[in-house]
Amino acid sequence: MALNPHTACIDIQVSPMFSKSIAKSWIDKVMKQVIEKEYGSKNIELGIVITDDEVMKSLNMKFMGYDETTDVLAFPMEDTLNSEQQGDIQFPAISGQNFQMGEILISYPQAKKQAFYAKKTIKGEILLLLVHGFLHLIGYDHAYPIDKENMWKKQDEIIATIGNY
Repeated sequence: MALNPHTACIDIQVSPMFSKSIAKSWIDKVMKQVIEKEYGSKNIELGIVITDDEVMKSLNMKFMGYDETTDVLAFPMEDTLNSEQQGDIQFPAISGQNFQMGEILISYPQAKKQAFYAKKTIKGEILLLLVHGFLHLIGYDHAYPIDKENMWKKQDEIIATIGNY
């Protein structure tokens, strides 16, 4: 499947302390594959931030109420991308306007730690966290066992299409 270069606009920010450890180009490639698999040629904007535990802990406390670091946080900008999930109110799309999904933040130190314990590469763990955050942006959650099962299944399906890292 050929990727339409106009499909996704991904703003990637990597903290300077991790910029030599993870390439923005790799994150861009991975996320464009994820978006293409899930949404085809829709115009999507997405932010990705690779940061440290201090930032993640602060955001986790402010927005989730947990005074601890976390591996991934997702902040959706709009409720949903699928119009059939929007309910009764349908707003007209503005021609040429991109859908703003939101932002995914990942703690590089947590990804590195989790990769070590899972005996996989850091890229493999970051891939998992990118997909996990993306699924949160499109409405998946894991608060209940059935939701977790559905989310993990979808996560595994997407990761299987991306390849090994």
